[in-house]
Amino acid sequence: KSADLSKIEAVRSSIQCLSTRMRVSIHKIDNICLTINKLRDEELWSKMKELIHRLSKMWSSMLECHSRQSRVIAEAEKLDKMTLKEN
Repeated sequence: KSADLSKIEAVRSSIQCLSTRMRVSIHKIDNICLTINKLRDEELWSKMKELIHRLSKMWSSMLECHSRQSRVIAEAEKLDKMTLKEN
């Protein structure tokens, strides 16, 4: 019986040690999650908003450029048709 009690005590001690290590690990994971969320909220989101703003400006600029190109091409085609009719 004393051998069984010592085995039970050893297992109990081992479980208690593992439980403590798990609580410490969970606490570390919680802190890491908080840090990640803080980085996301304070740094990443502002950078994403800036990126979206700049991309929007870029696409607006490209739209304007392509619109001008389209108008120039249309005018060139009109001139081309006019010169073909004259000949």
